[in-house]
Amino acid sequence: MTSYLFLSIRTTLIFFLFDYICFCGIAKAQSNNINREDYMLWTALQNPYLTNNGEYLKYEVQKVESKDKIIVVKSINSNWHKEFKNGDVFFLNDDKCLLNVVNDTLNFFWLGTDRNESLIVNSYNIPDVENKNIIMYQLSSNPMDICQLDLEKNINNKIINIGKVLEYYYLPKNMNVIVKVRLDSVEQIVSVKYIERGKVNAKELIRSKDISPLVFDIREYNVACILKDSEEVNNICVIPLRTLMPRVIKSSTFNLHDSSVTDIFQFTLNSDSLLVNIKPLKIEPKKKDLDMFKLTIWSYKDGILPIKSKEVEKSRFYYYSIKENNFSPYHEESLVTPNKYLDSLFRVSYPSPDKEFFIYNDNGNFFSYEVATGISRNITATANNNWGRAENNDYDVFGLYPRVVGWADDKRSAFIQDEFDLWKVSVLNEYLPLNITNGIGRKNKIKFTPIFFNQTFIPEKTILKANQPILFSAFNCISKENGFYYKRNYNSKDEPVLLTMDKAMYYIPFTPAGYGSVVSSSWILPTKAKKADIYLVGKSTSQSSLNFYVTKDFKSFTQVTENYPERKFNWPTNELINWTTKEGNKLQGILYKPGNFDSTRKYPVIFYYYRKSSDNLNSFIIPKECPGCTIDIPGYASSGYLVFTPDIYFSKGETGKNAMDAVTSAAEFLSKKEYVDKNRMGVQGCSFSGFTTNYIVTHTNIFAAACSASGLSDMVSGYNSINDGDIKQPQFEGGAYQIGSTLWENPNLYIENSAVFSANKLTTPLLLMHTTQDPTVPFNNAVELFLAGKRLNKRIWMLEYANQYHTLSGSANHDFAIRMKQFFDYYLKGALPPEWMTVPDLLGSDKIGNGYGLDSFNRIP
Repeated sequence: MTSYLFLSIRTTLIFFLFDYICFCGIAKAQSNNINREDYMLWTALQNPYLTNNGEYLKYEVQKVESKDKIIVVKSINSNWHKEFKNGDVFFLNDDKCLLNVVNDTLNFFWLGTDRNESLIVNSYNIPDVENKNIIMYQLSSNPMDICQLDLEKNINNKIINIGKVLEYYYLPKNMNVIVKVRLDSVEQIVSVKYIERGKVNAKELIRSKDISPLVFDIREYNVACILKDSEEVNNICVIPLRTLMPRVIKSSTFNLHDSSVTDIFQFTLNSDSLLVNIKPLKIEPKKKDLDMFKLTIWSYKDGILPIKSKEVEKSRFYYYSIKENNFSPYHEESLVTPNKYLDSLFRVSYPSPDKEFFIYNDNGNFFSYEVATGISRNITATANNNWGRAENNDYDVFGLYPRVVGWADDKRSAFIQDEFDLWKVSVLNEYLPLNITNGIGRKNKIKFTPIFFNQTFIPEKTILKANQPILFSAFNCISKENGFYYKRNYNSKDEPVLLTMDKAMYYIPFTPAGYGSVVSSSWILPTKAKKADIYLVGKSTSQSSLNFYVTKDFKSFTQVTENYPERKFNWPTNELINWTTKEGNKLQGILYKPGNFDSTRKYPVIFYYYRKSSDNLNSFIIPKECPGCTIDIPGYASSGYLVFTPDIYFSKGETGKNAMDAVTSAAEFLSKKEYVDKNRMGVQGCSFSGFTTNYIVTHTNIFAAACSASGLSDMVSGYNSINDGDIKQPQFEGGAYQIGSTLWENPNLYIENSAVFSANKLTTPLLLMHTTQDPTVPFNNAVELFLAGKRLNKRIWMLEYANQYHTLSGSANHDFAIRMKQFFDYYLKGALPPEWMTVPDLLGSDKIGNGYGLDSFNRIP
């Protein structure tokens, strides 16, 4: 009896342990997979701000899919912190005060203390100037008066009965304010008023039935708006801020022939003209006009083709000359340098800070154009450098080409970044081009980019002083390490000094083209506290999410945030793979493996590619259920796939072939690995990589499944197509498709790069996805390939999503993610096929619903 009881207990214990082990094993296996709930809850850090004294940090913790966020403000040196789940947060009064705006309530908090106050307002505004100690607001209890609160001086003035404020405008030079107000809710009269700082009265400048948003010139000498007196009549109003005497230009003087000025965009640099938008008046036809027809004539001489549909009238841009009181057509080239220098897609002009010089690239060299004399000078001819193309002769139009990144304080010297190094050049050729980084960038394949703290990204507004130290972002193109170098100033002859290089991502000025928006961390520009030698940087690795750090020397870093949602999962690992194509080209790519990778197993592989991907080796990929129209690499890897992302290098006119050579050579290389199932390899791409996917599967039979989303299949019809108002020809001649010639100059290249002409060679099961409103690749282009495959009895499906654009969003994105995963699981994992693939005619009926259900009747797709 005792032995039986012992046996029963022992047996029960064994079964219990067995169940526990199985349960734990299942739980652990489940924890490896990222499901929809995980996508919805995934958090990432963004929008960091370091206070002026470097003692406090503000950042957002955002749920990536839902966009819900929490704003955190914390002390770097103490435990003080605040979290805000609602509203916006601003720093005020030299970062001593914090403002949290929730609906109509202003909540003030003083950093490092328990002090706080609240105001219920009807409207408010804060000038975007240094210190931000001025707030204007209207209390809900008295919405016709304006209060001016000066936090620094603790003064609160009031202006009586000014009207309900619609818009606030500050003049940074004197901190005076212009407000647009509604005077009377019954008569609906709008007025523009001028308020001097600290004064208790306002001067009315103009009033009308309605007034457009105000537009200021760059020097803030003038403000302009449109007075909308009726639906058919719009008058232009220009107010010189020196005299405050409005000048109204009546529409009767415009002579626009049934058109009206609807928007003012900006003043020209000399403030004598306005860039405006003119649209036809919407006049209902009279009864006697109903039988009249509308004729549209297209001419090869037209500057602007009528490429919108008949239902939508196309607006036109014009310059309105204030002095001459007339209109002239807007041409983009009139904003830059002489027209003869703008006949190439790659020629871009950079103005000097005083607008006296422009720098542009022409046939591999940089030229300066002197506005006063009209003289052009070749300012890089004497530099022993190849400015015009990448070192490896890559024809990729999206490569990092040379560019002006800033100017010296003498305003006659510019800084030009080539593929690797930084140069200083004279716009007057007063000295030979100077290599600031001493050529060690090109020598060691390190991309050097100067970091200008607390300055704009606009080159003509980015000024580097002669005695100013230079911090460089450094990216090693071979090892993929990222870090920082330092140099005393731009006149120093010393080589840049290494501070930090790490297998991580700190900051690089370019987003690796492989994954686009799903890569985080490299976009965080290091910032400096304005009044302290403390710097904020972002850092991530392929195994850890972006977090924020502070440093004083860019050698040692103190972590100040902790956000690691990936730790709940057996996160995928990756490695850099190097191989050589049959043509002898040396390529790189990244292989992503499941976190619980077992080298004794055989795994299916999906190849995803978009130009260059290997620079993402140390990037963290934020998982998304479907990043617009591509596979989610962490999600697929966690569910048992290998994912490989090869680099593609291009030559002119052979875009499709270059992609196929890179991908098939990578597949051949990986198929020799014992853990790769060479019979279950698939390919997937979206947009440009959708085009290359279409090409690949119509030129090789080595893949078991393919999915192409929003991809081009016919260059001939695509070349002469118009989509969403855009003529597509430039995309082929010098844009993304890189043919390099017109259709008539080399028709064979257009045919050879078009998958539809090789549809008879398709053997790979192909899933197409396209949207009806795609503004980039015409929907009919996808229909061509589908109809060709259908006519040839190929295994091809197309998912058409209405009211979606080039990529998917919302429920359409979720639906595509499910169907694409089911498609690959069937062909690459041997799972049951979904019913939408086996019985598509039943979709939408009560019997099958959305077709997600797996077909258990052995029906073959």
